[in-house]
Amino acid sequence: CDLPQNFGIPDTENSLSDAAFLSTLGYINGKKQLQMVLDKWYGSNVAANEEEIVTLFKSAWGETALNYKLINFNQQERFAVVSVSGPKTFASTLASMKIWSGIGLSQAVRAIMPLGNIWIPLLDKVVAILSRLETHSTEAFTAAYEEINAFARTLIHSGEFSEIVLTGHGFGGGIAFISGAQNELKAVGLSAPSVLQLGSTLSPPLSEDQVNRNALNIVPERDIISKLGTRTQIQQEIECRTSSSDILGCHDPIRSLCEIQFKCGSNGRPILCACHQIYGYDKPVAIGNQTFEEACSL
Repeated sequence: CDLPQNFGIPDTENSLSDAAFLSTLGYINGKKQLQMVLDKWYGSNVAANEEEIVTLFKSAWGETALNYKLINFNQQERFAVVSVSGPKTFASTLASMKIWSGIGLSQAVRAIMPLGNIWIPLLDKVVAILSRLETHSTEAFTAAYEEINAFARTLIHSGEFSEIVLTGHGFGGGIAFISGAQNELKAVGLSAPSVLQLGSTLSPPLSEDQVNRNALNIVPERDIISKLGTRTQIQQEIECRTSSSDILGCHDPIRSLCEIQFKCGSNGRPILCACHQIYGYDKPVAIGNQTFEEACSL
């Protein structure tokens, strides 16, 4: 239920639920709305949404295909988190899907072939060739992780931040893994695809050691996206309490956050009303004077 120390806020006990929460922040639009969510989760004056820094960078970078947020932890000297939601346009999302589809194909072939594991080196080369043939997709995908690379380096070189953790959900987590490994920054993914088999197709290329040293993935059972690619070394599996016919249900980040809190406890953080009202988890036990019905009245 706890994160390794170097994957979270320095000198603080970091929970798996905090990591899952941070990975979803790229989806929240509106400066005030995101700040309200941060204050509700951490308490006032703990974490700040630095939207101005992101906006300034994007205006200098040019057209951007990503949604991402910068969270500055005021009580921790020069520490910040960059939360990546992944591509925000259909074309960019399609590009990401095409890049990882080659990995999915190689996994399927390996599963049905006798002694499938002996074909891994050859299949990895096939994945690399397919990725290079998808020229347009490769360019869009490269632009995504290069943008996060540039943003992370800008933050470090500014002198305002000495330590940065990247995070993201789904393909956003995959982009965080790439930028983290290329810049020797820790990255935490929720339901993120592996990037190990993409290493030779990237610029600069990534080694298996770079990825395994810097990437941590939270993997719900039966989640299709996080099963793409070779398993990374640091991985935390969690249950998924939904019907087996619900193909995309296990990729739902809120469901994953509810599962972590159900198994590990709230650790002083608020329990989402949706965990009981939408996902069917047990009603949480109140630790204050306010009842669940009062806190979560519709």
